[in-house]
Amino acid sequence: MTRTVPIAVVLALVLGACVPKHADLPERQTDSLEKGDRAYARGDLPKAEKEYARAIATGGPEAGDARYLRARVRVERGDLAGAEADASDVITAMPRHWEALCLLGMVREKQGRRTDAAGYFQRALEIAPREIAPRTNLAFLALQDGRDREAYDLLVSLVQDFPDSARAWRHLATAATRLGLEAEATTATNAARRLAEGDEREPP
Repeated sequence: MTRTVPIAVVLALVLGACVPKHADLPERQTDSLEKGDRAYARGDLPKAEKEYARAIATGGPEAGDARYLRARVRVERGDLAGAEADASDVITAMPRHWEALCLLGMVREKQGRRTDAAGYFQRALEIAPREIAPRTNLAFLALQDGRDREAYDLLVSLVQDFPDSARAWRHLATAATRLGLEAEATTATNAARRLAEGDEREPP
């Protein structure tokens, strides 16, 4: 029986990966993008979506990233169809936009299209092999599918490159426990706990 772990394709990893710079853009587009960013930062998703839509409507050099940012918001609002349309448009225009590929993979996973999701994550990984998001998504998808050894190997590599990721350590502990690797599971659990406690002590 396949054991399921809630997929931790954490939006902060993928959806926060694209941090646009709005300098030297048309004034109206810059204004809308910055308003959208501020609204997103304070959790006002309807306002963020509206402002990104205005940035898209102006066209210009950042329209593609504005569409990606709107897709990000739409995922968080549960509008998978809208997010899929936006991410697909971004990929059509910019096939190497790995953030949009990850985002579309997340949409596919939420739709239950797991093979498609893995394909998008893999494409993103090939474009951006050192980024955390594609590797994290593939590892967590493997955990969900019960491919514990594959997940373990991916996560060992992940925590070597991103030792401050409490989430990666936590899921490494899950994979190690399933494989009966008690010492490794304990080490990973302790690392995740220390990092989580450190996060809690961080000022708001």
